[in-house]
Amino acid sequence: LRDGLRAQAYFNDMAQRGLFLDEIGQIYYYFKESEPREVRYATQVFSDYPMEAELEEIAAKGWKLVCRWEKEFVFATEDMTIPDLYDHLEIERLEVERQILATETNGRKPDWFIVVTILIPFVYAIYLNGLKAESLMVAAGRTWHWVAILLFGYGFDRFNRKRLQRKKTELEEQQELREEGRWDND
Repeated sequence: LRDGLRAQAYFNDMAQRGLFLDEIGQIYYYFKESEPREVRYATQVFSDYPMEAELEEIAAKGWKLVCRWEKEFVFATEDMTIPDLYDHLEIERLEVERQILATETNGRKPDWFIVVTILIPFVYAIYLNGLKAESLMVAAGRTWHWVAILLFGYGFDRFNRKRLQRKKTELEEQQELREEGRWDND
């Protein structure tokens, strides 16, 4: 299914012959035989497993989940009037939202966690060497690289979240322009 448009055309052609997609695997497709009819298929490969809300949103648009294999999903509809599932702006917006959610849940590092992570090696170094001016320098020398790594990771997470928020805002603006009819989908 990596070439989604070609797979869609193949499934549509098979449906007109009376063979309807039932199951997919890594290297096979299973079809059920029935009376030929007009069915439109759409394939979607998600970078991560879709959330239930995304699948419900797709279903609300009139697309029914036919089958899936790992992160590859196939949807179908018999209503030829509903819009294509492939609204590239919408797909890109959903992907950006998923990435934002991932950075918020995985990237949330409370400040106290960072402070404790830095303090533990510092306090341990003081414990080993005693509380003298020289031992404070040794402790600082032993912990500076941890501080740099943590601060770099924390700064990168913040930068990445801001970049994703800007991308989401840009996509929402493009969607508004499209709805107002002032933007071409070329």
